[in-house]
Amino acid sequence: MSAMAAYRRARRAFWICLLTAVLLTGALGAVARSSPGPLTAVAFGVLGILLVAAVSLAVRLLLALTGRLPARGAGDRRGPSGPGSLV
Repeated sequence: MSAMAAYRRARRAFWICLLTAVLLTGALGAVARSSPGPLTAVAFGVLGILLVAAVSLAVRLLLALTGRLPARGAGDRRGPSGPGSLV
């Protein structure tokens, strides 16, 4: 796959994530205005988690598309013995 095709795919994924986040925000607002109850609480929690995931992915894609993500070099220790590891 060419670099241009990968760039286009990443841009498309960004816009899909952004549209999903907008739709989830509307759904979350509608659930927040509905009558309280257990199903409302579950719907609010699920929609909130999905919204955070969509926004996080959109931000990560935006950073990647603009070239602002830190480069992973040879000194990057994100493995079993990296930070936060119990080993």
